[in-house]
Amino acid sequence: MFRLSGSFRTLKNAPRLQRNINKRSVNPHVEPNLIPQSASHIAALPAVPPRTQARPTPWLSPSEMETYLFPLHELLPWRFFPRRFGGNIISELGAGNGLILRGTYRFTDKSGAHQFVEDVMKTAKEEENDAFYLKIHENKSSPSQGSSEEKGPIYHVGIKSITKEAFIPKSILDLRPDFFSATNNTLLPENSIIAGLTVRDLRFTLLIDQLFRDRFLLTSSSTSNTGMISLVRPPHLVTSNSIESVMKWIFGNGFCRCCGSTHKLVDCPVRKEYPPTHCLHCGGKHWAIDCPESPANLQDTNKDK
Repeated sequence: MFRLSGSFRTLKNAPRLQRNINKRSVNPHVEPNLIPQSASHIAALPAVPPRTQARPTPWLSPSEMETYLFPLHELLPWRFFPRRFGGNIISELGAGNGLILRGTYRFTDKSGAHQFVEDVMKTAKEEENDAFYLKIHENKSSPSQGSSEEKGPIYHVGIKSITKEAFIPKSILDLRPDFFSATNNTLLPENSIIAGLTVRDLRFTLLIDQLFRDRFLLTSSSTSNTGMISLVRPPHLVTSNSIESVMKWIFGNGFCRCCGSTHKLVDCPVRKEYPPTHCLHCGGKHWAIDCPESPANLQDTNKDK
Protein backbone atom coordinates (compact mmCIF):
# COMPACT_ATOMS: atom_id res chain seq x y z
CA MET A 1 0.00 0.00 0.00
CA PHE A 2 1.08 3.59 -0.37
CA ARG A 3 0.37 6.74 1.57
CA LEU A 4 -1.15 9.95 0.33
CA SER A 5 -2.28 13.00 2.26
CA GLY A 6 -1.54 11.46 5.63
CA SER A 7 -3.40 8.15 5.29
CA PHE A 8 -2.74 4.76 3.70
CA ARG A 9 -4.60 4.10 0.48
CA THR A 10 -4.81 0.98 -1.66
CA LEU A 11 -3.52 0.72 -5.22
CA LYS A 12 -7.02 0.96 -6.66
CA ASN A 13 -7.12 4.60 -5.54
CA ALA A 14 -4.01 5.50 -7.53
CA PRO A 15 -5.79 8.07 -9.80
CA ARG A 16 -6.35 10.24 -6.74
CA LEU A 17 -2.61 10.91 -6.78
CA GLN A 18 -3.16 13.13 -9.81
CA ARG A 19 -4.73 15.69 -7.49
CA ASN A 20 -2.17 15.40 -4.73
CA ILE A 21 0.56 17.88 -5.61
CA ASN A 22 1.83 20.11 -2.83
CA LYS A 23 3.35 23.41 -3.91
CA ARG A 24 6.23 24.40 -1.67
CA SER A 25 8.95 26.99 -1.92
CA VAL A 26 11.43 24.61 -0.31
CA ASN A 27 11.47 20.84 -0.69
CA PRO A 28 12.25 19.23 2.71
CA HIS A 29 13.55 16.04 1.10
CA VAL A 30 16.54 17.65 -0.63
CA GLU A 31 19.72 18.18 1.38
CA PRO A 32 22.24 20.94 0.62
CA ASN A 33 25.65 20.32 -0.96
CA LEU A 34 24.59 17.20 -2.85
CA ILE A 35 26.39 16.10 -6.01
CA PRO A 36 25.11 14.51 -9.26
CA GLN A 37 25.06 10.74 -9.40
CA SER A 38 27.80 9.64 -11.80
CA ALA A 39 28.72 6.55 -13.77
CA SER A 40 31.18 5.60 -11.03
CA HIS A 41 28.32 5.59 -8.50
CA ILE A 42 26.29 3.27 -10.72
CA ALA A 43 29.25 0.96 -11.33
CA ALA A 44 29.80 0.57 -7.58
CA LEU A 45 26.22 -0.48 -6.83
CA PRO A 46 25.75 -3.96 -5.36
CA ALA A 47 23.77 -6.50 -7.36
CA VAL A 48 20.01 -6.65 -6.85
CA PRO A 49 19.41 -9.29 -4.16
CA PRO A 50 17.15 -12.22 -5.07
CA ARG A 51 13.48 -12.05 -4.13
CA THR A 52 12.62 -13.62 -0.81
CA GLN A 53 9.43 -15.54 -0.12
CA ALA A 54 9.81 -15.46 3.67
CA ARG A 55 6.86 -14.00 5.58
CA PRO A 56 7.43 -12.49 8.05
CA THR A 57 10.82 -11.30 6.82
CA PRO A 58 13.80 -10.79 9.15
CA TRP A 59 15.36 -7.37 9.58
CA LEU A 60 18.62 -6.81 7.72
CA SER A 61 21.49 -8.74 9.27
CA PRO A 62 24.78 -6.98 10.06
CA SER A 63 26.35 -8.47 6.91
CA GLU A 64 23.44 -7.25 4.75
CA MET A 65 23.83 -3.76 6.20
CA GLU A 66 27.52 -3.77 5.29
CA THR A 67 26.93 -5.18 1.81
CA TYR A 68 23.85 -3.22 0.78
CA LEU A 69 22.53 -0.59 3.16
CA PHE A 70 25.68 1.42 3.87
CA PRO A 71 26.79 1.61 0.19
CA LEU A 72 23.30 2.64 -0.95
CA HIS A 73 23.44 5.56 1.47
CA GLU A 74 26.20 7.09 -0.64
CA LEU A 75 25.53 5.74 -4.13
CA LEU A 76 21.78 6.38 -4.52
CA PRO A 77 19.45 9.31 -3.78
CA TRP A 78 18.20 7.35 -0.77
CA ARG A 79 18.95 7.56 2.92
CA PHE A 80 18.00 5.42 5.90
CA PHE A 81 16.94 6.44 9.38
CA PRO A 82 14.85 5.05 12.27
CA ARG A 83 11.16 5.17 11.43
CA ARG A 84 10.48 7.19 14.59
CA PHE A 85 11.88 10.07 12.50
CA GLY A 86 9.75 9.13 9.48
CA GLY A 87 6.70 11.29 10.06
CA ASN A 88 3.11 10.07 10.06
CA ILE A 89 3.98 6.77 8.40
CA ILE A 90 4.94 5.39 11.82
CA SER A 91 1.47 5.74 13.30
CA GLU A 92 0.13 2.63 11.59
CA LEU A 93 3.21 0.44 11.98
CA GLY A 94 2.99 -0.44 15.65
CA ALA A 95 5.70 -0.53 18.29
CA GLY A 96 9.45 -0.53 17.90
CA ASN A 97 11.79 1.60 15.83
CA GLY A 98 13.04 -0.27 12.78
CA LEU A 99 14.86 1.52 9.98
CA ILE A 100 13.10 3.05 6.99
CA LEU A 101 14.46 4.03 3.54
CA ARG A 102 13.61 7.35 1.88
CA GLY A 103 14.46 8.38 -1.68
CA THR A 104 13.84 11.41 -3.91
CA TYR A 105 13.67 11.63 -7.72
CA ARG A 106 13.27 14.86 -9.69
CA PHE A 107 11.39 15.69 -12.87
CA THR A 108 10.94 18.82 -14.98
CA ASP A 109 7.53 17.67 -16.15
CA LYS A 110 4.43 16.78 -14.12
CA SER A 111 3.33 13.98 -16.44
CA GLY A 112 6.76 12.33 -16.22
CA ALA A 113 6.61 12.42 -12.43
CA HIS A 114 3.14 10.87 -12.41
CA GLN A 115 4.13 8.14 -14.86
CA PHE A 116 7.11 7.31 -12.65
CA VAL A 117 4.77 7.06 -9.65
CA GLU A 118 2.50 4.69 -11.56
CA ASP A 119 5.49 2.49 -12.46
CA VAL A 120 6.74 2.55 -8.87
CA MET A 121 3.32 1.35 -7.70
CA LYS A 122 3.36 -1.41 -10.31
CA THR A 123 6.81 -2.52 -9.14
CA ALA A 124 5.66 -2.44 -5.51
CA LYS A 125 2.72 -4.66 -6.36
CA GLU A 126 4.95 -7.12 -8.21
CA GLU A 127 7.41 -7.16 -5.32
CA GLU A 128 4.64 -7.43 -2.70
CA ASN A 129 5.94 -4.36 -0.91
CA ASP A 130 3.34 -3.97 1.83
CA ALA A 131 4.23 -0.54 3.23
CA PHE A 132 5.54 2.25 1.07
CA TYR A 133 4.85 5.96 0.78
CA LEU A 134 4.66 8.20 -2.29
CA LYS A 135 4.27 11.93 -2.55
CA ILE A 136 4.96 14.58 -5.19
CA HIS A 137 6.24 18.02 -4.24
CA GLU A 138 6.26 20.85 -6.76
CA ASN A 139 9.23 23.09 -6.03
CA LYS A 140 8.92 26.57 -7.55
CA SER A 141 12.07 27.96 -6.01
CA SER A 142 14.64 29.79 -8.11
CA PRO A 143 17.54 27.86 -9.69
CA SER A 144 20.67 27.46 -7.60
CA GLN A 145 23.34 30.06 -8.20
CA GLY A 146 25.45 29.14 -11.19
CA SER A 147 23.02 26.39 -12.24
CA SER A 148 21.29 26.35 -15.59
CA GLU A 149 19.61 23.03 -14.85
CA GLU A 150 16.71 23.91 -12.59
CA LYS A 151 14.54 26.31 -14.60
CA GLY A 152 10.82 26.32 -13.96
CA PRO A 153 9.00 24.03 -11.53
CA ILE A 154 10.73 20.86 -10.41
CA TYR A 155 8.62 17.88 -9.36
CA HIS A 156 10.13 15.83 -6.55
CA VAL A 157 8.82 12.30 -6.10
CA GLY A 158 9.42 11.21 -2.51
CA ILE A 159 9.40 7.50 -1.70
CA LYS A 160 9.66 5.71 1.64
CA SER A 161 9.93 1.95 2.05
CA ILE A 162 9.70 -0.36 5.03
CA THR A 163 8.60 -3.96 5.54
CA LYS A 164 5.54 -4.02 7.76
CA GLU A 165 5.53 -7.77 8.40
CA ALA A 166 9.09 -8.09 9.74
CA PHE A 167 10.84 -9.38 12.84
CA ILE A 168 14.16 -8.83 14.61
CA PRO A 169 16.50 -11.80 14.03
CA LYS A 170 18.84 -13.15 16.70
CA SER A 171 21.85 -11.60 14.93
CA ILE A 172 20.37 -8.17 15.72
CA LEU A 173 18.92 -9.02 19.13
CA ASP A 174 22.39 -10.09 20.25
CA LEU A 175 23.65 -6.58 19.43
CA ARG A 176 21.16 -4.65 21.53
CA PRO A 177 23.07 -1.86 23.31
CA ASP A 178 23.65 -2.32 27.03
CA PHE A 179 22.22 1.08 27.96
CA PHE A 180 18.98 -0.59 29.07
CA SER A 181 19.00 -1.39 32.79
CA ALA A 182 17.43 -4.82 32.42
CA THR A 183 18.54 -5.82 28.92
CA ASN A 184 20.47 -8.89 30.01
CA ASN A 185 17.49 -10.17 31.97
CA THR A 186 14.81 -9.36 29.38
CA LEU A 187 14.77 -11.31 26.15
CA LEU A 188 12.89 -9.82 23.22
CA PRO A 189 10.94 -12.66 21.54
CA GLU A 190 12.42 -13.47 18.15
CA ASN A 191 8.95 -13.79 16.64
CA SER A 192 7.83 -10.28 17.63
CA ILE A 193 6.47 -8.55 14.51
CA ILE A 194 8.19 -5.16 14.32
CA ALA A 195 8.28 -3.17 11.07
CA GLY A 196 11.78 -2.47 9.75
CA LEU A 197 14.13 -2.73 6.78
CA THR A 198 14.51 -6.13 5.17
CA VAL A 199 16.02 -7.49 1.98
CA ARG A 200 12.65 -6.73 0.36
CA ASP A 201 13.30 -3.00 0.79
CA LEU A 202 16.85 -3.24 -0.55
CA ARG A 203 15.63 -5.05 -3.63
CA PHE A 204 12.77 -2.55 -4.09
CA THR A 205 15.17 0.41 -3.79
CA LEU A 206 17.63 -0.94 -6.34
CA LEU A 207 14.83 -1.86 -8.77
CA ILE A 208 13.26 1.61 -8.49
CA ASP A 209 16.58 3.34 -9.12
CA GLN A 210 17.23 1.12 -12.12
CA LEU A 211 13.71 1.82 -13.39
CA PHE A 212 14.30 5.57 -13.14
CA ARG A 213 17.65 5.43 -14.95
CA ASP A 214 16.42 3.10 -17.70
CA ARG A 215 13.07 4.71 -18.49
CA PHE A 216 12.93 8.26 -17.16
CA LEU A 217 16.39 9.83 -16.96
CA LEU A 218 17.06 12.54 -19.52
CA THR A 219 20.16 11.64 -21.55
CA SER A 220 21.63 12.50 -24.93
CA SER A 221 19.99 9.38 -26.38
CA SER A 222 16.62 9.85 -24.67
CA THR A 223 15.88 13.55 -25.01
CA SER A 224 12.13 13.12 -24.51
CA ASN A 225 12.58 11.98 -20.90
CA THR A 226 12.13 14.51 -18.09
CA GLY A 227 13.91 12.81 -15.19
CA MET A 228 16.79 14.87 -13.79
CA ILE A 229 20.12 13.44 -12.69
CA SER A 230 19.82 12.10 -9.15
CA LEU A 231 21.59 13.89 -6.34
CA VAL A 232 23.68 11.90 -3.87
CA ARG A 233 25.75 12.71 -0.82
CA PRO A 234 29.47 13.35 -1.34
CA PRO A 235 31.77 11.16 0.78
CA HIS A 236 32.49 13.90 3.33
CA LEU A 237 28.75 14.28 4.07
CA VAL A 238 28.02 10.58 4.53
CA THR A 239 27.72 9.72 8.19
CA SER A 240 30.31 7.28 9.42
CA ASN A 241 28.13 4.20 9.34
CA SER A 242 28.78 1.32 11.68
CA ILE A 243 26.69 -1.54 13.01
CA GLU A 244 27.18 -0.22 16.54
CA SER A 245 25.93 3.28 15.70
CA VAL A 246 22.90 1.89 13.85
CA MET A 247 22.00 -0.33 16.82
CA LYS A 248 22.10 2.68 19.15
CA TRP A 249 20.05 4.66 16.65
CA ILE A 250 17.37 1.97 16.44
CA PHE A 251 17.09 0.92 20.07
CA GLY A 252 17.50 4.43 21.46
CA ASN A 253 13.88 5.26 20.64
CA GLY A 254 10.67 3.27 20.40
CA PHE A 255 11.80 0.65 22.90
CA CYS A 256 11.43 0.57 26.68
CA ARG A 257 14.29 2.49 28.30
CA CYS A 258 14.44 -0.05 31.11
CA CYS A 259 14.31 -3.48 29.50
CA GLY A 260 14.55 -2.77 25.76
CA SER A 261 11.20 -4.37 24.91
CA THR A 262 8.60 -2.77 22.66
CA HIS A 263 6.25 -1.53 25.38
CA LYS A 264 6.39 1.94 26.93
CA LEU A 265 8.38 2.56 30.10
CA VAL A 266 5.19 3.22 32.04
CA ASP A 267 4.04 -0.32 31.17
CA CYS A 268 7.35 -2.02 32.00
CA PRO A 269 6.79 -4.74 34.63
CA VAL A 270 10.38 -4.62 35.90
CA ARG A 271 11.15 -0.90 35.91
CA LYS A 272 11.06 -0.61 39.71
CA GLU A 273 13.47 -3.53 40.01
CA TYR A 274 15.96 -1.79 37.69
CA PRO A 275 15.96 1.93 38.54
CA PRO A 276 18.38 4.36 36.88
CA THR A 277 21.19 5.93 38.87
CA HIS A 278 19.83 9.45 38.54
CA CYS A 279 16.32 10.93 38.31
CA LEU A 280 16.22 14.05 36.13
CA HIS A 281 13.75 15.71 38.53
CA CYS A 282 15.22 15.07 41.97
CA GLY A 283 18.42 13.10 41.46
CA GLY A 284 17.04 10.05 43.24
CA LYS A 285 17.41 6.43 42.14
CA HIS A 286 14.09 5.97 40.37
CA TRP A 287 12.60 6.62 36.95
CA ALA A 288 11.30 10.13 36.29
CA ILE A 289 7.75 8.85 35.76
CA ASP A 290 7.83 7.46 39.32
CA CYS A 291 9.26 10.63 40.86
CA PRO A 292 6.91 12.37 43.31
CA GLU A 293 8.44 15.68 42.18
CA SER A 294 7.72 15.20 38.49
CA PRO A 295 5.30 17.78 37.01
CA ALA A 296 2.73 15.07 36.18
CA ASN A 297 2.78 13.57 39.68
CA LEU A 298 2.67 16.98 41.35
CA GLN A 299 -0.34 17.88 39.23
CA ASP A 300 -2.11 14.66 40.25
CA THR A 301 -1.29 15.38 43.92
CA ASN A 302 -2.76 18.86 43.71
CA LYS A 303 -5.94 17.47 42.14
CA ASP A 304 -6.41 15.10 45.08
CA LYS A 305 -6.19 17.91 47.63
